[in-house]
Amino acid sequence: MSVDAEFRDRFARVAAWIEDYLRETRRYPVLSRSQPGDLIAALPAAPPDEGESFDAIFRDFERLIVPVSPTGTIPGSSPTSRSAPRR
Repeated sequence: MSVDAEFRDRFARVAAWIEDYLRETRRYPVLSRSQPGDLIAALPAAPPDEGESFDAIFRDFERLIVPVSPTGTIPGSSPTSRSAPRR
């Protein structure tokens, strides 16, 4: 597979994930359910010796990052529908 085709496939996968996330915000907590240090404790003590595949990185994103990230929205609302803060 060419680099261009790989990039397009990976981009499509990320775009599909974002689309699902925005469509189903109720699946995600408004506030993080983690405690300080949970993410650090879940990470390996040292980086890998070799670069990891996109699939491995994306799995880590879904398994480690998403659960500790607050959505910052009210369930059922779209984060893109909020207006800018007033000054």
